[in-house]
Amino acid sequence: VKVRQNAMKTYDKVANVQGGFSFTQDRLTPPDEVFNLFGTAVTGVCAKPDFIFGTQKADYYINVGGKITKAYTVDLRELPSKTSTMLCSCATAAATVNAKITGVRLADVLELAEMSEDVNTVAVRGSDGYDTKLPLQYALDHDAMLVYKVGDADLPSGTQLWVPRTVAKYFTRDVVDVELL
Repeated sequence: VKVRQNAMKTYDKVANVQGGFSFTQDRLTPPDEVFNLFGTAVTGVCAKPDFIFGTQKADYYINVGGKITKAYTVDLRELPSKTSTMLCSCATAAATVNAKITGVRLADVLELAEMSEDVNTVAVRGSDGYDTKLPLQYALDHDAMLVYKVGDADLPSGTQLWVPRTVAKYFTRDVVDVELL
């Protein structure tokens, strides 16, 4: 039976179809697929793969400054790590993956900051000078993380800012500085 909708599309309708449909959101995308998808489909925004920029050595040191009493540098390897599953989607494409990520909560990086009372913004800057500014309370409420692993694989660009339950517009790669404004 042919069914016409919107006068332009024709669909086949099959009578007495039986069976089940199911899906799971628990399936993790293997790290190499995450890197391939976000490293080639949208290279300029979502990744910094070695074949484009040369070999990268992971750096887990983050400088914290801005409107705080004293600037400091933190080694992410010395802070408690967190592993969780996160749905990732890129702002420039329809690509999505479920990734097991490991990193450090931004809140833990900022724990030592004695910040001015009027601080309301956090700027996260990558080694290439690109920075993402977002409301400090939003970053803390959404459990923003400085991620350094996807699955069991180190990220090809050091650390990255990921903000759960948020579109990728707050993404930053190869994070080196966090500034409180």
